[in-house]
Amino acid sequence: MLISKQNIEQISDFGFEGFLNGKSSSEANTYVLNELQAKGMEALNGFDGSYCGWYIDRSDGVLCIFNDRHGMQDIYFYNNSNKWVISSSFWEVIYATDQHSIDTMAIMQFLSFGYVHWKQTFLNEISLCAPASIISIDIETNKVVKQTTFWKHQPQPDLFDKKNAKEAMIETIKSSVKQCFNESNGKYAIANSGGLDSRWNMFFAQSLNHQITPYTYSGYTQSDANYIANKVASELGMSNQQEIHISTNNFLELYAQKHIGHNPMLPLYSAWYYDAHKELQDQTVNVNGFISTFFDAFTYMDEKSSYKSFVQGSQSEKANYCYDIYLASNTTLIEKVYKNAQVIEMKDQFIAELDELRISDLGDLCDTFDFNCRQRRLNKNEPWTNYYGHMESRSPLVSNAIADLSLRLPFEYRDQRSLYKEAACKAMPALASIRFERTPFNLLDESDKALSACKKFFWRLDTKLYKTIHMSLWYKGNHKNLSGWLSEKENYEFITRILNEENPLADEYFNRDELLQRLDEVLRTDSVLLTSFLSVFLFLKNFSAFKEDGKPLFNKVMEDV
Repeated sequence: MLISKQNIEQISDFGFEGFLNGKSSSEANTYVLNELQAKGMEALNGFDGSYCGWYIDRSDGVLCIFNDRHGMQDIYFYNNSNKWVISSSFWEVIYATDQHSIDTMAIMQFLSFGYVHWKQTFLNEISLCAPASIISIDIETNKVVKQTTFWKHQPQPDLFDKKNAKEAMIETIKSSVKQCFNESNGKYAIANSGGLDSRWNMFFAQSLNHQITPYTYSGYTQSDANYIANKVASELGMSNQQEIHISTNNFLELYAQKHIGHNPMLPLYSAWYYDAHKELQDQTVNVNGFISTFFDAFTYMDEKSSYKSFVQGSQSEKANYCYDIYLASNTTLIEKVYKNAQVIEMKDQFIAELDELRISDLGDLCDTFDFNCRQRRLNKNEPWTNYYGHMESRSPLVSNAIADLSLRLPFEYRDQRSLYKEAACKAMPALASIRFERTPFNLLDESDKALSACKKFFWRLDTKLYKTIHMSLWYKGNHKNLSGWLSEKENYEFITRILNEENPLADEYFNRDELLQRLDEVLRTDSVLLTSFLSVFLFLKNFSAFKEDGKPLFNKVMEDV
């Protein structure tokens, strides 16, 4: 989707990209158009899915451009006094505009957290529109007249009866899974990590009359993920479980260009997910668990439960807690490498943006940041959850009904996924005793503290045994080891080449020698930060090439975009 001041007279009155839950591809476009004609923009409240689009209301003389209420489909916006451009592709907006400057704070956020916050992007002039955005254009004057949202992530707990809440959760998940299987002739792949989200998807999908292939991807022929996933599939009678082996030694060389072409504001480590689709060429829809935080409280980030000390704290203390719990990387290192490092200013901006939310409850404050920033900018954009590749990706756990239910649940039902786990025990008792990947625990263990302590003790011994002799009684091994993969010869050579090659913009913003001197240390201690540096370097290299001669550096990737 690309709409601009220059092409507004050439576009049709209606366009739609993405999908609606419960509607086939052939039904969705007609349904959306009919609803918009009948109800105008009010119709957006009833659309459940991942989408963006536009609609021209000739009677009002207004063009409205919109995205789904959870922001699963991105739209980028460039607007100055002489020109406006809106697209679902960041690069398309760059190509269609000529005034650009690097947003140094956005890069600082990206390196420190692993994602850029709120509406910011790597360029000051281009913003990421909020979830549930509507941008209104007067088609006579060709000017942007309004930018609003039609929905807001706003916790309003009122479902306090635990039995009713549990029943509502089971039925809502069941319905949401069913609505993802809406293509009568579709061939469905289900990502099966053996985790709780995967179990819900597979459990309710097995009763549907569709061709379904569960799959697990791993960097190793034997791993805990493969072992648990096979046990889950076997228990559900799915004999066609497929194991996909990732190209761990050269995934950067294979997919870095494609990755930067799609989303430069995502750490390069996730490029390895592209390899997960290589053996699913016959599938048309990928149903995945998606790392949704709707049924989680923010406490999944807080292993030590330190939040309890801040629940009754001041607003400033709560905002500082939120900053600390989401900060992912060592800012001391970033200050040495990044010439425009602004740690104090970044924290001040972070807290100021939280203050604007006017949310006093600590849980609601953290969850709102998580939804708008971490979940949307990081989790959602991993290639296996987005629209990259030949398959359409859908996740039942980000449906409107799931989100609406989660916003009604009190904090204690979402803390450590407590109600989510209890509902799973009730709905899927046969799966409750199967432990989860990289842990000795299943859904039945947590109530017995003595048993849990014993399992935890022997698990530590077992994992040490595996690391020592690569054999164990219980643990089957990691399914990924990012630091180890990046250290493999071809990936390591790629990293050093990117950090050493001519890149004037990188020299302007980074102390490359400092990073190169610390390369092995960073690779060992914070491999995610290293791949964030790589993403920025590759973006700056490509951006420089475009600014110099109007041609993208990665031609094939840009043609795909």
